[in-house]
Amino acid sequence: FQAEDGIRDLVRSRGLGDVYKRQAFRNTFVRHFSGLDAAVAPFISVVNNQRLSHSLFTDILPENNTSLKLIPQLIGNQADAFLNMAKKIQQLGYTEINLNLGCPMPLVAKKKRGSGFLPYPELIAAFLEDIFEQIEIDISIKTRLGYQSSDEIDSLIPVFNTFPLKSLCIHPRTGKQQYEGVVDIAKFASIYTAFDSEIIYNGDISTVDDIRNLQTQFPDIKKWMIGRALLKNPFLLEEYYQGALDECQKNRRFEDFVWDFYTIQSKRIQAEKSLLNVMKEYWQYFSAYFSDATAVFNHLKHCKTKADFENKMAEIFRAINTYNSQSPNS
Repeated sequence: FQAEDGIRDLVRSRGLGDVYKRQAFRNTFVRHFSGLDAAVAPFISVVNNQRLSHSLFTDILPENNTSLKLIPQLIGNQADAFLNMAKKIQQLGYTEINLNLGCPMPLVAKKKRGSGFLPYPELIAAFLEDIFEQIEIDISIKTRLGYQSSDEIDSLIPVFNTFPLKSLCIHPRTGKQQYEGVVDIAKFASIYTAFDSEIIYNGDISTVDDIRNLQTQFPDIKKWMIGRALLKNPFLLEEYYQGALDECQKNRRFEDFVWDFYTIQSKRIQAEKSLLNVMKEYWQYFSAYFSDATAVFNHLKHCKTKADFENKMAEIFRAINTYNSQSPNS
C-alpha cells in the first residue's frame, strides 16, 4: 500500500513551512500506525531554466524521511527540465521517480501538466522518448483515464507500452471530474490488462470492504494507493491486515498521535495564530474520525489561543474516551 502524494490533500506547497509540516505528519503517522509500504511525495514542478535551489529538495531529503520509503514525484511537460531535476534526485540516492499525469487542478491542467497533458498522446510520447533516452533511474507514472473523457486512455495505452515503466498507477476518473462523481470502474476493468507495466489502483478506497471488493474484482493487481481515507481512518490498513481493533485502544492511540503531532508543530511554529491555523487545517480531516465530525471541528475552529485549543482538544478526547468506557461493547 502506498500513501498518495504524502497524503494528497495536505500537499499544496506554500513554502518551507508546508514542507516541514508534511514531513512531520508523515513521520508521526508511521510512528503510530502501520500498514504502509511507501509514500509518493508531493510533486515538484519542473520547468526549463529552473534554478535548483536547496528548498526544492527539502521535502525529499533522505535524512528527513527515515521512517517510510518515499518516492519523489515530478510534474511538467518539458523533458530537459525533467531530466535536470531527475539527475539531482538520483544524486540523493533515489532509484525511482514518479511522473504526475493525474493532477486535476485547473491551474495545473491548463498548462498541459498533470491530467491536462493526457489529451496529447503524441506530446507525451515525445516527452517520454526524450526522457528514456537519457534517464538512469526508474520511472513510474500516476495517471487518470483522461482529462475530458475516459476514452482518452485508449490512445495512451500504446504510448505507455512503448516504454519500460516501473509501474502505472491509474485513478479511474477524468481530470475534469477532479475528485467529484464516481470512479469509472467499468472503463478501468476494460483497459487495465492492456498495459505491459505493473498496475497500481487508486481511487475511492475508504474501507476494508472497498479494498477486499477491489481485490476480488481485480485479483491480478497487487498494489494499491490510498489518500484521504488514511486521514479519516488511520487504522484502515491495520484493520485490513488484523481485523477489527478494540475501539478504546484505537481512541487512545489516535489521541496519542494527534497530541504528538501537535507537540512537534508547537515546537516548530512559535507564532500562536500560525500554529492554530496549521492545526485547524489538519483537524478538518482528524474530525472525520469521530461520528459527529462537524460538531468536533466546530468545537475547535473558533479557538483564538493555544491554551483554549489545547483545552478543547482535551475535551474532545475525554468525551470519546468516557463514552467508550461506558459502552457495553467496549
